[in-house]
Amino acid sequence: MLRFAELTHVFEKDRNYFALLIALFAVAFLIPILFITSFFSGSRSTLPTQESEVDAFFSHATSISAAPSFLRVKKSAHLSPIVGEDFLLTVWFRLKKFPQPGEQVGFIAKIDASDRSRRGYTIGLTREERDLRPFVTWRNAEGEGRYQLFSEVALLPRQWYMLALSFVDDSFLGIHLGHIEGEGEIVLEPLGGYEMEEDIRPDSDSDLVLGAQRNGRFRGLLGPFGVFSGEDLGENLEGTLREMLEHPLSLPESIEMEHVLLWSVDGVQDLSENKLELKRVGTGKRSKVKNR
Repeated sequence: MLRFAELTHVFEKDRNYFALLIALFAVAFLIPILFITSFFSGSRSTLPTQESEVDAFFSHATSISAAPSFLRVKKSAHLSPIVGEDFLLTVWFRLKKFPQPGEQVGFIAKIDASDRSRRGYTIGLTREERDLRPFVTWRNAEGEGRYQLFSEVALLPRQWYMLALSFVDDSFLGIHLGHIEGEGEIVLEPLGGYEMEEDIRPDSDSDLVLGAQRNGRFRGLLGPFGVFSGEDLGENLEGTLREMLEHPLSLPESIEMEHVLLWSVDGVQDLSENKLELKRVGTGKRSKVKNR
């Protein structure tokens, strides 16, 4: 028979052996789990979704996901070009759904729809085969006016853009489109312009509407928007628009408060001295992501 000391020695050897087997099994089992976990968690941290990146621009963007769904600026009869003053309208937008070929998607309108003249202006996007182009309708009280197409644009889904309509020197109608690249580079594109007859002026008394009214096809988000009017706005228009792109939640220093007819960063409150009433109709929940 083995003596007690020998039995104890054998038992210690067996116990150490089994402990080593258990440790090796645990390491072999846990390493793949830790690798998979770190891989996917690393993917989330280093490759954030584009949705979260672009939503970070505006914490109170207005969601337009169906029709009717829009923002209405009440009692906005004066938000039209004034004789002798330059006129500027800007709006940030992000498309969720692109127009189909042959489809028009208007998302800014200030027209007297009940009037036979349909005086006023509308702004939107239209698609001709593969080309996506901004359009503007521009009519006076006599129903005289134009439907103008501007240069084609290459828009990306889930990318914020600032659209700017300008009417300078009582005759020149133009469109600019701007956005901010991933590394903060400002991109501003002039998309062309037209010389208009002086008597064709959209002096509509209707409310300004942004989004999808009635059967409107716009689907996306609306950010800050404003309307400005002043004698010298057109002198440094590109510089003003670049300021707006660089600081989208602030008024540019080049525009004095007296020239601000409307300015809203959240679709709820007008920050101009006019304090116009803004009403949301059928709009979705606002983004909760913090401002960039």
